[in-house]
Amino acid sequence: MAVDEEEEYQEGGDRPLWPWLVAIGFVIAAVIAGFFVWNELSSTPQVAVNHYVGESVTSAQQQIRAIGLVPAVTHGPNQNVPSGKVYKQDPGAGSKVDKGGTVMLWVSTGPPKVTVPDVKGEQWSVAQQALVNAGLQPQKFSVGGNDAGKVTATDPGAGERVPKGSKVRVNVESGPAMVAVPSVVGLSIQDATSRLNSAGFHANPQYVDSNAPANQVISQTPAAGTSEAKGTSVTVRVSNGPPQVTVPDVVGYTSQQAVQALEAAGFQVSQQYTQTGAAGDNIVQSQNPAGGQSATRGSQVTITVGQHSTGPPATTTTSTTTPG
Repeated sequence: MAVDEEEEYQEGGDRPLWPWLVAIGFVIAAVIAGFFVWNELSSTPQVAVNHYVGESVTSAQQQIRAIGLVPAVTHGPNQNVPSGKVYKQDPGAGSKVDKGGTVMLWVSTGPPKVTVPDVKGEQWSVAQQALVNAGLQPQKFSVGGNDAGKVTATDPGAGERVPKGSKVRVNVESGPAMVAVPSVVGLSIQDATSRLNSAGFHANPQYVDSNAPANQVISQTPAAGTSEAKGTSVTVRVSNGPPQVTVPDVVGYTSQQAVQALEAAGFQVSQQYTQTGAAGDNIVQSQNPAGGQSATRGSQVTITVGQHSTGPPATTTTSTTTPG
């Protein structure tokens, strides 16, 4: 009985191991396969994100929802992208996201807004720079007005909020119309004033001594034909008439002395002769105007010179000189 048991034990101890190894292998394979099946069944599927930049926010949202993702929108200004368009996304195009995940979209509200500065009353160059510095595009429009270069208004007006880069109309006074100055030299001051006023100018008379007739215009500034703004003053020099000079008293002078004295005083001399005794020969007997009186410079003074001889009747000669 003891021998049988020993034999039986020995027979059992000699059994091969490979069945056990195979069984263990099947178990391990089953565990691995089960893990992959579990992982596949329990993991969330992923989808690829498309390119949405440049799309309208409505279109981008529809596309995102169509592939099982959730759009999240943030609005902000953008100088280069029109309002309502996507200018940025996260994650980027081509990225994979778990189904049900979120895609961030940044949507433009258009260019940032700036305030139109108050430039009314400024000169065009100053206003232009202020508007450019504010990020705007000033557009100059000429309007009537006497103050050339002065800004009268803007559109949009001062204080308004507009998109950066907007055009702003700037009304700038063009100044008065330019016209040719008429010639008034040689006219009376009354006629000169009338002519200048008709052309849109103002007469500014300045009276000076001159040999020209009294109240006659002898020069003007600006000169005739010059283009000037309407309303400009034109200076006209107006003659007071030839100056009045005291006539030298030449009675008792020789004719030569009398002529010299009168011409030196600016007068023209006319000589007449009258019969006299020997003592009065070639001596001025009388004059007209009389010595000491005032007469117009350049006018004529007649002297009567004594002549002691029997000869032809007395004659009249005239000596002239250019007024000084």
